[in-house]
Amino acid sequence: MTTENYDIPPGVGRGLIPRDMQQAPLGSSAPMFSRPLIPRSEWGDRIAEKKKHRAMLSDIRNISGPSGGMIPALNQGRDPWCWAFSPTSAATLARASAGSPYKHLSGNAVGNMVTGFKVRGGWSENSMKFIQEKGVPEVAYWPEGDNKRHWDSPDTWANAAENVVCEWWDIDPGDTDAIMTCLLLNYPVAVDIPAWGHSVCLIDPVDAAGKEFDQLNSWGDNWNGNGIGRLKGKYTRFSSAIACTAVTGG
Repeated sequence: MTTENYDIPPGVGRGLIPRDMQQAPLGSSAPMFSRPLIPRSEWGDRIAEKKKHRAMLSDIRNISGPSGGMIPALNQGRDPWCWAFSPTSAATLARASAGSPYKHLSGNAVGNMVTGFKVRGGWSENSMKFIQEKGVPEVAYWPEGDNKRHWDSPDTWANAAENVVCEWWDIDPGDTDAIMTCLLLNYPVAVDIPAWGHSVCLIDPVDAAGKEFDQLNSWGDNWNGNGIGRLKGKYTRFSSAIACTAVTGG
């Protein structure tokens, strides 16, 4: 059973800076979500149907990893780059939802390049914009947990170009209807949570009121049970929300 857990284990990073809406206003990097909303009256039945057929993003994750097993949770370690890892997780899950083969993508590559190899925080929209422009390499080209500059090479970015987010939406962080519609359509949503100082990837809607969500964290599989936790209350008040819908590469 998925549980709430907002404790911060020793030796892990966060690093969220709430999105500066003057510097990065809604819709400035990607189109605003504009698909037809799934009516609230349908949310409960759709959740039940997805659970019945094991069609939630969490179910897809469980069978889309190495050798048909679970996709491992990313692990940012001590680096303050949750806001780079949450879009990287979203890209990974969007690939899985589309039926593409598993690739272990590197959040460290995104965090280092967005910051210019500086150890500082940020917000998820900035990272998704980078992944759209440059892509995200596999860990064979930029290992997870490694921040050395020599990984910034032509081979790395040739590989990254195979993993470009080619479609994503900006979402008003208070628009529960848009967030629920995305999750019910199996579009992962990277969200920034000021109350936690952390950014994670929403994967499943939990209740028919849109007040609880399950999220995939970036603290490894040992955190809270396969890296998944539940969000409620003040932790569902987001400062940024972005949905990843399509990633290049087979």
